[in-house]
Amino acid sequence: MRRDWTRLRFALYVLLLALIPVGIAYWAFARVAAGNEVERADAQMSASLSAAVTEFNTFLSAADKRGLEVAARPAVEADVHGPGRRVGRVSVAVPLDQALLGQLSRDVGLGRGDALALTAGERSAVATDGVAPDRDLASNRPTDVRVGRDTYRALAAPLTDSEGAKLVVLRSRAAIADDAGDLRERIGLSALAMLG
Repeated sequence: MRRDWTRLRFALYVLLLALIPVGIAYWAFARVAAGNEVERADAQMSASLSAAVTEFNTFLSAADKRGLEVAARPAVEADVHGPGRRVGRVSVAVPLDQALLGQLSRDVGLGRGDALALTAGERSAVATDGVAPDRDLASNRPTDVRVGRDTYRALAAPLTDSEGAKLVVLRSRAAIADDAGDLRERIGLSALAMLG
């Protein structure tokens, strides 16, 4: 009986010694994986932001084209130029509003937990899903921001011809954590499979 107990204890020690390196490896991989998820989220946000800014510039180009078409109409040209001199000009505006953000969001195809916002200085003009940072963000540098009780990863880019407005893409930190948790779970299952 004593001999069986000694063998059992020995087997438990061997099992424990086998689990220690697996546990350390799991912890290390899980930590790296979490960092990689933030980097991956930043890269995806950068791609979404770049696409949204490109789409915004397409809207501006279309507005310019419409303005030139209107200005080229004979009745408008006569009103704007007058007899021998220019008396005005035709301007076409692209409103920075909820409708624009909605269109940009659809065109870009934002990911789960993502939102777009327009900021101008210290205030947020409009946002999708009611998510907007309450401070000015540095351009082209991902950062964490609080919106209400939630934390988001945010990335901003200036908009051309928009008087200092910036387009911001935000991703919920909870969504990033969920992605990292899924990866940790897969790593943990792989570690258990190595033991079995």
